[in-house]
Amino acid sequence: MERDVSKLLKAQLKKLNSKDFDLEAWKSSTSAVLSIAFGADDPHVHEIQKLKIDYGSWALRDAKASYDPMVTCKKIGKEVVEIALSQLGDREELTSDLNSILESQLMDKSLKEIRKVLKSSKSDSKKGEKLQEILKGLDNDNLASILAQMILKSEN
Repeated sequence: MERDVSKLLKAQLKKLNSKDFDLEAWKSSTSAVLSIAFGADDPHVHEIQKLKIDYGSWALRDAKASYDPMVTCKKIGKEVVEIALSQLGDREELTSDLNSILESQLMDKSLKEIRKVLKSSKSDSKKGEKLQEILKGLDNDNLASILAQMILKSEN
């Protein structure tokens, strides 16, 4: 899913340079994509939604002013989306690391059960309960090894 979100966010970055750019449409679609990745209450979403052109600004009234509110909105939007993409990349790396740890420590049966639970459409709490059941079936040496490797990976 995160790769799909990354693709959508990259498409939003490209839209910033289109000739028929519409700030409100861009804000709406970008906020929707960011909400999928980070949740509707995430600061990324709030920053995008705050973007606006203040037509009452003194900078706009001053003929000598070089301030262009659309350029400023685009720059801020670009920065927010680039930060989000960076964070998604970190998540993908962590997921990849976790997968390699699980593959090295679990038998095929347990690994298949875990992947099946993660891909299910159950709520997170139901998934958590099911994952706990699977992990309780593992011996303590496997659990300790998995946790140790996860802690080491998180330090890097």
